[in-house]
Amino acid sequence: QNTSLFMFLLVSDECKSFTILNGKADVFQMKEYGLTISVKSDCLPQNIKQCKLTITAHLTTDIPLPAESLLVSGVYHIEKMPPIYQFNQPVEIFMEHCAKKTDKLCFVIAKEGHQKEFNYIGGGTFESQVGKIFVSSFSYLAIIYESSVSLLARVTIGY
Repeated sequence: QNTSLFMFLLVSDECKSFTILNGKADVFQMKEYGLTISVKSDCLPQNIKQCKLTITAHLTTDIPLPAESLLVSGVYHIEKMPPIYQFNQPVEIFMEHCAKKTDKLCFVIAKEGHQKEFNYIGGGTFESQVGKIFVSSFSYLAIIYESSVSLLARVTIGY
């Protein structure tokens, strides 16, 4: 039932750009798409005055998800310009999800490249309808719900 509500809220792809200024903490929101990004004042290298984040929110994806999983959030394609440097401090990302239970949720990321696929990323916390994670690099980011089979496989191989 929550999944249907989420799908009605995110009916088409949406793209927005935000500018991060060096020395200024800020919060960027795409409320209608369930995404908030919080940056600290010292997240950019000192020699970079500003950078632009371009975020495209997608309802679905062609990028393969891990086996036995279900997409429970939008898929956010986040691009940083210029792309050649890393953030000094991780960026805090809040993403809405439609799962009723939070014990089997995971963040997944897919990097740009010829063979994109989502991979688990450690960390993150989940509360009712919102997941939070700190990341220093990203491209495609989403939240998945894992079945018992995929959860057991990850524990067995040490993820």
